[in-house]
Amino acid sequence: MKFIIYNKITGEILISGKTAEIDTIVIKDDEEMMIVDCPIDDIYRNSGKWINLETKEIIDFGDKPSGVYDLTNLGWVKNVEAEKVSLAQDARSTRNALLSESDWTDNLSSKNRLGDTLYQKWQDYRQALRDLPQQESFPFSIVWPIKPE
Repeated sequence: MKFIIYNKITGEILISGKTAEIDTIVIKDDEEMMIVDCPIDDIYRNSGKWINLETKEIIDFGDKPSGVYDLTNLGWVKNVEAEKVSLAQDARSTRNALLSESDWTDNLSSKNRLGDTLYQKWQDYRQALRDLPQQESFPFSIVWPIKPE
Protein backbone atom coordinates (compact mmCIF):
# COMPACT_ATOMS: atom_id res chain seq x y z
CA MET A 1 0.00 0.00 0.00
CA LYS A 2 1.28 3.46 -0.89
CA PHE A 3 0.74 6.31 1.58
CA ILE A 4 1.38 9.99 2.08
CA ILE A 5 1.67 12.11 5.17
CA TYR A 6 0.65 15.70 4.65
CA ASN A 7 0.12 18.86 6.66
CA LYS A 8 -3.63 19.33 7.07
CA ILE A 9 -3.29 23.09 7.41
CA THR A 10 -1.24 23.79 4.28
CA GLY A 11 -1.55 20.62 2.21
CA GLU A 12 2.23 20.22 1.99
CA ILE A 13 3.26 16.63 1.38
CA LEU A 14 5.77 15.83 4.10
CA ILE A 15 6.67 12.28 3.13
CA SER A 16 5.38 9.39 1.09
CA GLY A 17 6.18 5.75 0.98
CA LYS A 18 5.08 2.20 0.54
CA THR A 19 4.19 -0.43 3.11
CA ALA A 20 4.05 -4.17 2.77
CA GLU A 21 0.79 -5.42 1.30
CA ILE A 22 -1.57 -5.47 4.24
CA ASP A 23 -5.32 -5.45 4.55
CA THR A 24 -5.67 -2.55 6.95
CA ILE A 25 -3.74 0.56 7.85
CA VAL A 26 -4.38 2.86 10.77
CA ILE A 27 -5.14 6.32 9.44
CA LYS A 28 -3.64 8.90 11.78
CA ASP A 29 -5.50 12.18 12.02
CA ASP A 30 -4.32 14.84 14.46
CA GLU A 31 -4.40 18.63 14.46
CA GLU A 32 -1.63 19.12 11.94
CA MET A 33 -0.90 15.92 10.02
CA MET A 34 -2.89 13.29 8.19
CA ILE A 35 -1.81 9.92 6.81
CA VAL A 36 -3.88 8.66 3.91
CA ASP A 37 -3.85 5.93 1.28
CA CYS A 38 -2.19 7.24 -1.88
CA PRO A 39 -2.75 5.89 -5.39
CA ILE A 40 0.26 7.70 -6.90
CA ASP A 41 3.92 6.61 -6.91
CA ASP A 42 6.97 8.77 -6.25
CA ILE A 43 5.75 11.70 -4.20
CA TYR A 44 8.59 13.14 -2.17
CA ARG A 45 9.03 16.01 0.23
CA ASN A 46 10.06 19.28 -1.43
CA SER A 47 9.12 17.88 -4.80
CA GLY A 48 6.63 20.64 -5.53
CA LYS A 49 3.64 18.40 -4.83
CA TRP A 50 0.79 19.29 -2.52
CA ILE A 51 -2.67 17.97 -1.74
CA ASN A 52 -5.74 19.99 -2.54
CA LEU A 53 -7.35 19.87 0.88
CA GLU A 54 -10.88 19.94 -0.50
CA THR A 55 -10.62 17.40 -3.31
CA LYS A 56 -7.65 15.40 -1.93
CA GLU A 57 -6.10 15.58 -5.41
CA ILE A 58 -2.36 16.00 -5.76
CA ILE A 59 -1.15 19.30 -7.20
CA ASP A 60 2.28 19.39 -8.83
CA PHE A 61 3.98 22.82 -8.80
CA GLY A 62 7.07 21.49 -10.56
CA ASP A 63 10.72 21.65 -9.63
CA LYS A 64 12.11 24.35 -7.39
CA PRO A 65 13.24 27.41 -9.38
CA SER A 66 16.80 28.63 -8.92
CA GLY A 67 17.17 31.15 -6.14
CA VAL A 68 15.68 31.27 -2.67
CA TYR A 69 12.12 29.92 -2.83
CA ASP A 70 9.70 28.34 -0.38
CA LEU A 71 7.05 25.86 -1.37
CA THR A 72 3.57 26.91 -0.27
CA ASN A 73 0.10 25.74 -1.11
CA LEU A 74 0.09 28.47 -3.78
CA GLY A 75 3.27 27.17 -5.41
CA TRP A 76 6.88 28.28 -5.28
CA VAL A 77 7.15 31.71 -3.62
CA LYS A 78 10.33 33.76 -3.59
CA ASN A 79 11.64 34.19 -0.03
CA VAL A 80 12.85 37.79 -0.26
CA GLU A 81 14.20 37.93 3.31
CA ALA A 82 16.23 34.73 2.91
CA GLU A 83 17.47 35.92 -0.48
CA LYS A 84 18.49 39.26 1.07
CA VAL A 85 20.49 37.46 3.78
CA SER A 86 22.17 35.21 1.21
CA LEU A 87 23.05 38.10 -1.13
CA ALA A 88 24.35 40.18 1.78
CA GLN A 89 26.59 37.32 2.93
CA ASP A 90 27.97 36.91 -0.60
CA ALA A 91 28.56 40.66 -0.97
CA ARG A 92 30.31 40.92 2.39
CA SER A 93 32.50 37.94 1.51
CA THR A 94 33.52 39.57 -1.78
CA ARG A 95 34.04 42.91 -0.03
CA ASN A 96 36.21 41.31 2.65
CA ALA A 97 38.34 39.59 0.01
CA LEU A 98 38.84 42.93 -1.79
CA LEU A 99 39.80 44.59 1.48
CA SER A 100 42.30 41.82 2.21
CA GLU A 101 43.80 42.17 -1.27
CA SER A 102 44.34 45.88 -0.65
CA ASP A 103 45.70 45.62 2.89
CA TRP A 104 49.17 46.35 1.52
CA THR A 105 48.06 49.95 0.84
CA ASP A 106 47.03 50.65 4.41
CA ASN A 107 50.28 51.45 6.18
CA LEU A 108 52.81 54.27 6.39
CA SER A 109 55.39 52.64 4.15
CA SER A 110 52.72 52.35 1.42
CA LYS A 111 52.00 56.05 1.77
CA ASN A 112 55.68 56.77 1.15
CA ARG A 113 55.85 54.38 -1.85
CA LEU A 114 52.53 55.42 -3.44
CA GLY A 115 52.66 59.15 -2.78
CA ASP A 116 49.92 61.21 -1.17
CA THR A 117 47.49 61.24 -4.12
CA LEU A 118 47.50 57.53 -4.92
CA TYR A 119 47.58 56.62 -1.23
CA GLN A 120 44.42 58.71 -0.69
CA LYS A 121 42.72 57.02 -3.66
CA TRP A 122 43.38 53.63 -2.02
CA GLN A 123 42.08 54.89 1.32
CA ASP A 124 38.90 56.17 -0.39
CA TYR A 125 38.49 52.84 -2.21
CA ARG A 126 38.83 50.87 1.03
CA GLN A 127 36.35 53.16 2.81
CA ALA A 128 33.87 52.75 -0.05
CA LEU A 129 34.18 48.97 0.35
CA ARG A 130 33.49 49.24 4.07
CA ASP A 131 30.46 51.46 3.34
CA LEU A 132 28.84 49.05 0.85
CA PRO A 133 26.19 47.78 3.33
CA GLN A 134 24.96 51.37 3.78
CA GLN A 135 23.99 51.66 0.11
CA GLU A 136 20.22 52.08 -0.22
CA SER A 137 19.80 49.14 -2.61
CA PHE A 138 22.18 46.77 -0.74
CA PRO A 139 22.36 43.81 -1.28
CA PHE A 140 20.11 43.57 -4.36
CA SER A 141 21.99 46.15 -6.39
CA ILE A 142 25.50 47.20 -5.39
CA VAL A 143 27.68 49.93 -6.84
CA TRP A 144 31.19 48.56 -6.37
CA PRO A 145 34.04 51.06 -6.07
CA ILE A 146 36.73 51.00 -8.74
CA LYS A 147 40.16 49.87 -7.65
CA PRO A 148 42.81 52.60 -8.07
CA GLU A 149 45.54 52.04 -10.64
